[in-house]
Amino acid sequence: MDRVSKRPWFRKSRNALYHCAAFIVGSTYEDERVAFTAPKLVKNDAYRDRLLVPEIEDLVTLCDALRLTLPQRKAYFQCFLHLDFMRRSSISRAELLRYCTLRATPLTSFLLPNAEEATHRDAARNRWDIMQLMAACFSICTADIVELVQFAVAEATRPPEATADESDDEGSIQGHDDNEDVVVQADKKTVDDKQATHGNPPGICQQIDQCLAFFVGVPDPMERSLKALLIALYDDEHLDDPSKRGNSTVPCIRFREIHGVTSIFDVVRLFPVLIFPCVWTQRVIRTRILGVKTWQSLQQRRIQLQPHLPVRSLFLSVADIVAASQVQLQQKVNRDDGILTPTGDQQNVGSSTPSTALLDGLSGRSDLSASSKASTPRKVVPCTDSEHAKSDAGASSYAVEEPNSLRLTFDQCSSSKEAWRVSANHALASVYIQCLQEDTSVSSEELRARFEEVTTQIFAGELSAEQSEKIRQRLVKTHGYHFAQTLLAKSNVKELNHASKTPLDERRSKQRYAKAWRGSTLVEDKMIYWKEFEDPVANRLFYYNVRTGESRWEKPPNFVGKKKARRRRKLKDQEELQKIPA
Repeated sequence: MDRVSKRPWFRKSRNALYHCAAFIVGSTYEDERVAFTAPKLVKNDAYRDRLLVPEIEDLVTLCDALRLTLPQRKAYFQCFLHLDFMRRSSISRAELLRYCTLRATPLTSFLLPNAEEATHRDAARNRWDIMQLMAACFSICTADIVELVQFAVAEATRPPEATADESDDEGSIQGHDDNEDVVVQADKKTVDDKQATHGNPPGICQQIDQCLAFFVGVPDPMERSLKALLIALYDDEHLDDPSKRGNSTVPCIRFREIHGVTSIFDVVRLFPVLIFPCVWTQRVIRTRILGVKTWQSLQQRRIQLQPHLPVRSLFLSVADIVAASQVQLQQKVNRDDGILTPTGDQQNVGSSTPSTALLDGLSGRSDLSASSKASTPRKVVPCTDSEHAKSDAGASSYAVEEPNSLRLTFDQCSSSKEAWRVSANHALASVYIQCLQEDTSVSSEELRARFEEVTTQIFAGELSAEQSEKIRQRLVKTHGYHFAQTLLAKSNVKELNHASKTPLDERRSKQRYAKAWRGSTLVEDKMIYWKEFEDPVANRLFYYNVRTGESRWEKPPNFVGKKKARRRRKLKDQEELQKIPA
């Protein structure tokens, strides 16, 4: 029945029937689908109050390309009105972050790049119009989380450009003509250092520092302590340099071999709290801007359009989405007619049409679903911009394939609490390996097997109290009591350590009980220790032992209540009783 209701002849028959019924009862009827087409929507006062006529037409074209339903289009426009509280018909990144209660970090600047200019407005620079906002949300919220983290980590660990540094060096040489020889020597030294640094990728410790600054921004004390712990674990320079080790006789522990760390993605797999703001940003924008149902439909639409979208492009433009939709529609028509069409990869290889030229024809197109039967849409092949190609080339040079378990790690981290739990468990297992190496000399293979065993025990909550106490003492000694207490509280062994304490009332009752039974012999239960009280809530009596702190509803066998003193009523004088009032 649903498939039949979408047929044009069925809608026309239904509309004719509704028009006749409305004429009979003296009312009017208007098809909602027709009302949300471009020719009708440009006459809507609510839309014309904020948007221009070309913007409304482009919005209808984009919504048709994404196949949004009418309730989803209404909800998105209402959300845009909430965001545009300044009535500027465009949204800035600060307004979007404020609406989603997110912090401004380098990550948000990377995931939500400002549009250089609006599609149809000259005054809206560095702001999104309603179509660009939808394209940005579609790009971020429907992207695969592993691919999104890959792009973000590649951007975070990207070394600085050497061209800007060289231009600064040339300017410094021109500004100091008197000391030309000294400056040239210093410049040669700096150039050699830059070539040495730019030739090799940054180390694991430097990448951890870059990721924390990129994803978190300004870290809190807990995150700074975790970064210090990770740098202490993965810093192998002091192991290779005997002068930095000092007089230490403890064998070296190479945690890169124990953890199996070959890239920054292995560190992310063990400590997902480093990149969790990326997961959280995608989830918040998905919920606050799009909604769950709209996001699910857009995700299905992304799967359909993926073969026709630019290859390895994270940020999609409005023209890319509309062009991919037209290509898919053209292939569907050709498939129905029995015409063979090239695949999406072949189209992307041979594409040469700039995507910006597609915006010129957006305003002249209306509802694609309504006009598909009249004329077959022209075949537009999307292509990548020069900026996209540049960013893809840079990302591919620094991107590293993620481990197979990276997706499973992201699935486990449904919240910040879960991300901290996974990170704290691996950190505690690493600290236990340090304690084990100090006590006995064990080979690297045995340490790796022991690390996996202890990690399994910690995740299962089966770590012994002795091992937990040893880890806590090591953390307190090296990183302070507050970090040790918080890390143990966030892990799975919080029930076995001193950081997690019982409630205050329970501790006080245990102290009272221990104080009452402190002697070697049992305290004699005397009847004077029991007192009778009344519970105002239950409206019944209970008995409390002031010596032991015990309370019970039943009456103790040796309880003796207070005897009530019988008061004799004072008899009035006989003469007063015989007095009769006048």
